[in-house]
Amino acid sequence: MIEIGDTLYLEMEVGEALKTWNVKTGEKLASSYVRFYARLVDHTDEHFVIEQPTREDTKETGYFFEGTGVRAWFIGKDQAVYTFDTEIQGKANTSVQALLLHDPGRKKYARIQRRNYVRVFTEVNAALHPLAQEAEPFATKTIDLSGGGAALYIPPKQPVATEGEMILWLVIHMENGQVEYIRAVARIVRVTPLGEGREDRKLSVKFIDISSKKQERVIEYCLEKQMASKRVKSGRR
Repeated sequence: MIEIGDTLYLEMEVGEALKTWNVKTGEKLASSYVRFYARLVDHTDEHFVIEQPTREDTKETGYFFEGTGVRAWFIGKDQAVYTFDTEIQGKANTSVQALLLHDPGRKKYARIQRRNYVRVFTEVNAALHPLAQEAEPFATKTIDLSGGGAALYIPPKQPVATEGEMILWLVIHMENGQVEYIRAVARIVRVTPLGEGREDRKLSVKFIDISSKKQERVIEYCLEKQMASKRVKSGRR
């Protein structure tokens, strides 16, 4: 499920993060969570042994107190995301600086569907540039988004083709405050009305040419949105 050398991601509430030197009182944060990542160096029945975690947005490492609670997640070999609540349980007795992260067991893992197919309802600013020369580019927003494509809002009276390809630009805002500009060549799948008697429509497209790095950022954005939704449903902010 997870192998030595894989990456574990840790999410810590700001209240917990304030206890470490990584997050200072008064620091402006983009969300109520601070995210870290760490390489897995060993795995026992009770613990993940991880390198000192690095804060994702600042690339700093810091000290984690024993008993610090975190939400952890990793991407399994089946490309699904596995998440669970856990805590730091001290330092590992290894030749490198490492921490013991409690492994609650597979029964405590929550599995999120294959990451390439995580689709979330979200409004992201978008610009469409049809490859057909006679078609004019226009700006709009997404209705939903995934690593493999998107659904886009088409306002009334906006001309749009029912087939063909386009260059699609997306502007996505990550939880850590970073802004990503995504360029993809997309193929039109279908155009459907948004409701009976309505003139606005939904344009569904599939990405056919996108850099792997940019696609990973789209996937990460969708996972952030899905996990944030799960936190709200479970009563965690």
